[in-house]
Amino acid sequence: MKKFLIASGVAVLAFASIAGAQGTVFSANLTVGSTGADVVALQTALINAGYSIPSIASGAAAKGYFGSQTKTAVQAYQAAKGIPSTGFVGPLTRAAMNAGGSVVVNPGTPVSCPVGYNCTPVGGTTPTNPVITGLAGTDGIIDAVTELSSYSNEEVGDGQNDVKVAGFEIEVSNDGDVAIKSVKVSFDSTGNGGSDNLDDYIDSVSIWQGSTKIGSADASAFNDETSTVWSKTITVNNSIVRADKTEKFYITVDAVGNLDSGDISSDSWTVDVESVRYEDGSGVVSTETVGSFDVGIAFVGFSAAADTELKISLDSSSPDSGVIEADTDNDTNDVLLLVGKIQLKGTSDVVIDQLPITLATVGGSTLQSVASSLKLVLGSDDFSETVSNTGTTTFDNLDYTVDAGTTVTFKVYADINDIDTGTFDEGDTLTASLTATNRDYINVENEDGDQLSDSSEKTGTALGDELAFYSEGIKVTLKSVDADVSADGTNSYNDTGTFKITYRVEAFGDTMYLSDTATATTSATIPDLTLASGGNRFLLDIGGTASTSALTTAVEYTTTGGASDSSNSNIELADGETADVTLTVARTNTSVYANGGLMKVLLKAILWNTDDSASTFNVYDFDLEDYKTSAVSVN
Repeated sequence: MKKFLIASGVAVLAFASIAGAQGTVFSANLTVGSTGADVVALQTALINAGYSIPSIASGAAAKGYFGSQTKTAVQAYQAAKGIPSTGFVGPLTRAAMNAGGSVVVNPGTPVSCPVGYNCTPVGGTTPTNPVITGLAGTDGIIDAVTELSSYSNEEVGDGQNDVKVAGFEIEVSNDGDVAIKSVKVSFDSTGNGGSDNLDDYIDSVSIWQGSTKIGSADASAFNDETSTVWSKTITVNNSIVRADKTEKFYITVDAVGNLDSGDISSDSWTVDVESVRYEDGSGVVSTETVGSFDVGIAFVGFSAAADTELKISLDSSSPDSGVIEADTDNDTNDVLLLVGKIQLKGTSDVVIDQLPITLATVGGSTLQSVASSLKLVLGSDDFSETVSNTGTTTFDNLDYTVDAGTTVTFKVYADINDIDTGTFDEGDTLTASLTATNRDYINVENEDGDQLSDSSEKTGTALGDELAFYSEGIKVTLKSVDADVSADGTNSYNDTGTFKITYRVEAFGDTMYLSDTATATTSATIPDLTLASGGNRFLLDIGGTASTSALTTAVEYTTTGGASDSSNSNIELADGETADVTLTVARTNTSVYANGGLMKVLLKAILWNTDDSASTFNVYDFDLEDYKTSAVSVN
């Protein structure tokens, strides 16, 4: 046990532990209104030591709240240990409970006291009841009260609690500690367009020292000083600022639960700290007058204060434009059309009740001829709807909660009909999107039951790529791209650039025939449906300009499953076979280019057919944006 050993004649009060048996070390100040694990430990320790807390003993109340009965038990413990019976668990009481504290009491001659405390004997030289104020020094003063500029026009929403609207720092001199006794707070509605009654906006006002609430007052208790100014001196408890230290304080408000829209549409309120009363170590109480802060407050609807934003975006796993294998006799179910994300920003949870998805088809006679139903997977829940021919299929009665600050993934699947000539043909497409118009019609409410607005509280889109349906055709994936320069060592501008694009082709549904030639094009787009002979299309880009001159090309393949040359010099792939096809383009520089001869090659179309034709081909041009080489300088 630690003791303060001093000269002869000085009494030492040694305290026995009530916490050691349960392994608890008390380190925080506790008082009426405190909650949490420290209070549970305190109450357990007191009961174990024989100090009664009747409501807990009878089971009428649970541990964890420091109420009047806990305060009475603390006072009884303090009286037994010779500590002032304040009911406040401060450093002296904690020291006794932790079995590490002792209080040196001066019986008449100057001695050292535990750091941070004054120890004054009472009743002559018998040190049985020392008065401990908890303040070091006798001449502590407040040097400055300074506004925290980070708080200005803070938004206070309908029904929100403990919203910080102002902050200030109290700086104390190095002459001693001070105990803050009260803070005078005022609210001014000068220029307000709505009600001037404070309690039409807020229920209560609180003062905080750091993260600890030290005082509060109901708005109804504020005094109407003038027609627009309401003020109240709010008593605070257990607030000490140590010598030569600065502490942060905050003013918070609890808003009423039914802010009138007429009041908040043109409100103009400010909050001010007018004065701070404090006591020094000698018991002298002083008042520090504070200069005007006039910090603005913005009373707003719940959504605005919660800063709620429902942001829609396309997920990287959403299917790229491409080919989906469908059947001519049976439906193809659960085809993934779209993957998106719903990110909820702000502090309010929301409930989504209705979410529309737009479908579009190219080639299909109607949407229902292509797909019969849609499935929405939202988080871990799924919902189904019959496809609407109007273009928008709405999922309703979702009742799906999104927690504030989280992101939820949503997926849209379709049941695809069997391909039926005339209504749903080979190559018809389907696209699913959550558009800006869809977004406006998302039915979503915040915690206060208000609909999020369309303009700012719902943002973003998730626009899916076009998917084409074939019962027989090809699927293509990019393997690699390469660009190289062969220099001849002179400055004659005759270097050669060689560009290679390799892609893997898989045949499905039947034997497929791929063109084994290639032709340069100057068009950024390729016509849909079919192309005549001429082979696969590519574009040679020289500093942003397409060129078709002085090129040599080759289309070669490496089989990965039995591909061969057809009788018409196409690449023949049986159903299920794959081949890695490489387009090679070479270009020897023929002139001086201002941009240093920057060149690259882009693949624009892959030609294929179900027949071994030499003149007519289908066009595969889905998602070829990445089928391009890097740009290299060819001098």
